[in-house]
Amino acid sequence: MYLQKDSEKELLRQVAAGSHQAFEQLFLEYKDRVYHVAGLYSKDDTIAEEIVQEVFLTVWKKRESLEELDDFRSWLFILSRNQVIKYLEKWANNKALEHAWGSQAGPTQPITEIAQHQEQLLLVLNEALLSLPQQQRMVFSLAKQEKLSYEAIADRLGISVLTVKTHMQRARQGIRSYLKQRGDLFIILFILMNY
Repeated sequence: MYLQKDSEKELLRQVAAGSHQAFEQLFLEYKDRVYHVAGLYSKDDTIAEEIVQEVFLTVWKKRESLEELDDFRSWLFILSRNQVIKYLEKWANNKALEHAWGSQAGPTQPITEIAQHQEQLLLVLNEALLSLPQQQRMVFSLAKQEKLSYEAIADRLGISVLTVKTHMQRARQGIRSYLKQRGDLFIILFILMNY
């Protein structure tokens, strides 16, 4: 069920005014629809989750213009679709870059450089993980290092799947913030390693 047009307009007005509570309500109202669109286009749950984060980050950044929208739902759909396209283009470019590195590189030096950068990134990632709250760190490690599903993590930790997803989103945000403080190289490597 969509929000009534008047209720939606009022909610958008509050978000435009900077209300975090209204933004959270908007997020809860539309996040599943954005996730559905992202999943349809990307065919990947992890990518879909990333898209949801990026879309709502964009909504927040553009909040002051939300009141001017005639059709928020259509705008959100187009934003979601465009974000998926952007994400997939970036992924394709990264793969092409990896392929170019592999085919144009000399036999040892680039591989050694990549290995050094990966080693350096892993050290920084470990620092980033240590900066996270314990529950987020545990959920992230189980998902990324032990390759457990959200359901398996929920069973192991005795928490809901929704709580696992929330911890994962916050862990990713925390890691990204930490890496941004360290510089662009770390972010590029983070994306290339698809961590």
